[in-house]
Amino acid sequence: MTSMTHSHPNGNSQLTEMSAFLRHPIASAAHVALRFKERREMNRLLSFPDYLLKDIGLQRNDIQRKALQALWRD
Repeated sequence: MTSMTHSHPNGNSQLTEMSAFLRHPIASAAHVALRFKERREMNRLLSFPDYLLKDIGLQRNDIQRKALQALWRD
């Protein structure tokens, strides 16, 4: 029999994270809405030239890495 869990670099399984996410649907929905807002803001930041990002202390690759995280992760 195969396992449906996949290892994650921080030691948690994706299935465990997802089940914790689904246990509290209202809080989860609010969290997802917040993450969508953050992604819109990150996309806006990614439209800025590198010199402006540097002025505010950000690097393009850090923004891109954060944008690639799953919605239910912090």
